[in-house]
Amino acid sequence: PAAELIVHHEPINDFANPNGTKGMNSMSMPFPPAKGLSLEGLAIGDPVELTFAYWSTPGSMGYEMTKITKLPPGTELHFGKAGAEASPPR
Repeated sequence: PAAELIVHHEPINDFANPNGTKGMNSMSMPFPPAKGLSLEGLAIGDPVELTFAYWSTPGSMGYEMTKITKLPPGTELHFGKAGAEASPPR
């Protein structure tokens, strides 16, 4: 089983940062899968939709991928800065 999956994700406009600001620009980052989450059937370059859990307490933070769904080939993705104008609704 994979220890993590590197994902280049779209902007996340409603992400609440620990410093109180909102938004996360698109970037490549590792997402560790939650225990029991299968990555079977995925290949490098597949477009995916994922859900992740994030937690932050003073002095500690973490996150893990809780769900992943393979999207159809050719799915259009939008990368860039977080903000209402950066990522149109899908």
